[in-house]
Amino acid sequence: MLDQASIQRLTSMSVAAFGAAISSTFPLSVIFAQQDIAGAFSVTSQDVGWVVTLYNVGQILGLPIAFLFSGLLGRRRAMMAAGIGYILSSLLIVIIDNFATMLILRVFQGAFAGMLPILMFIILFSTHPAGIIRTRGLTYFATATATAIGVGISAWFGSLFLYNENWRLLFIVPALGIIVYVVMAHFLFREDPIKPEAFKLFDWPGYILISMSLACLVIFVSEGERHFWFDSWWITACLVNAILFFIFALYHFIKHDQALLKKSIFYKPFSYGLIFQVVFRFGSLFIIWIIPQFLIQLAGFRIEQIAEVLWPFTFGTLIGLVVAYMLSPRIDQRIVMSVALAILAFTSLYCSYSTSQWAIDDFLLPIFIAGLGQGLFSLATLHLVLYDILPVEGPTCGIGFNYARVLGLSGGIGVLSHFINEREKLHSAMLGENVHSQSEETLSTLSSIQASLSQFFSDPGRLDAVSYAQLSQHVKTQAFALSYNDAFLLVFVVLFIASACVWIFPHSKAIY
Repeated sequence: MLDQASIQRLTSMSVAAFGAAISSTFPLSVIFAQQDIAGAFSVTSQDVGWVVTLYNVGQILGLPIAFLFSGLLGRRRAMMAAGIGYILSSLLIVIIDNFATMLILRVFQGAFAGMLPILMFIILFSTHPAGIIRTRGLTYFATATATAIGVGISAWFGSLFLYNENWRLLFIVPALGIIVYVVMAHFLFREDPIKPEAFKLFDWPGYILISMSLACLVIFVSEGERHFWFDSWWITACLVNAILFFIFALYHFIKHDQALLKKSIFYKPFSYGLIFQVVFRFGSLFIIWIIPQFLIQLAGFRIEQIAEVLWPFTFGTLIGLVVAYMLSPRIDQRIVMSVALAILAFTSLYCSYSTSQWAIDDFLLPIFIAGLGQGLFSLATLHLVLYDILPVEGPTCGIGFNYARVLGLSGGIGVLSHFINEREKLHSAMLGENVHSQSEETLSTLSSIQASLSQFFSDPGRLDAVSYAQLSQHVKTQAFALSYNDAFLLVFVVLFIASACVWIFPHSKAIY
């Protein structure tokens, strides 16, 4: 039978997990619904990308503030403040029809949404003692904040709430959910006092420096491909500012013992953990981003069809988390992490053989298997990142871990989109040469097209014109498919190398 402390732990973690799950699910629905939002505001597909970019900037700005709120207001009031901020920014986005104002509100929404997983992290370590209890809490945390879980159901939520093209429901529904979160949070941690001195003790110079650096970096990697990278002066300026502010922030953190980020933690395996978080987030994009884009570009899928493809990812991740929990006290977590990365790597390799004829059924099994790898990694990486962490280093751990998550996803999309575009140009040029040289394969394809169209056209000139138009479209489709195959192969190489490098971590197991 559960004692009072266990009931309190379960209640507080359930409320925190509810808010964290909402903050990790609905932003992904917005990503899948970008074209609907672009149509609603009459903006281009290039401009609507800022909806996602500035949300990620907001997360960068909000992550450290969660620790400030917790220390200043206590855990209960911090949860309520973050929730109320999320509700207000979401509802204002729905009400206001001006696109520029909507983008500003997305920064605030991202900031408050980014606080919710951090507050769950704070509650976990303030209520769960080391041992099997903390391992259970970490599993709960990994389940609530796993991007894979959100990806698996976010497209379904998006298709459900985009009823009659009503994109506003994608903001109204999570706001209603967070209202429930705020009400439930009101009954938790009533003993937490208000500590005004926390505001003065907060490292404001360090916060400003690192926030400016990473915010500029997120804009650079997210918007660079859409604005031709260094051909746009402000893209270059973002990169320069990111580097300069990072140097200043690094100097500040080294010189000050009470800095926002404790330098002592970076001499521990935590530093390796951040690198692997970025690599893993980059690698997981073959499910989160490459496969949906592949199907959107080549098969004209909308969010309803994407939902059908991504469902197995959720089930695979949940099974992987259960297996990871069972293995955590029994075997070295480096083995689990290496196996997880290898599973993802070889699943991506399998997808590199995809063709323009692949549809939903062809992706279901690899997506499910990739979910297993995601679930295994999500818990194993927490054990390795938290190895030998002191309580005073907890805020640095939480902030750094989530910085890596945001940068890995936004940076990975930037790198992969550029890579796919460049490979598509290369394949188009190579296939175009075959068309101009009238190669045997080209003539065979053209002959097949003409045979299928001959019954509809009696004029030979018209038949030739339509046949060559279809041949051109065929070449374009094939070039796109080949470029995505190259992206799958790139992810395989990165993850395979990462799976072999896991052994730089020390031996680690969960403690009973």
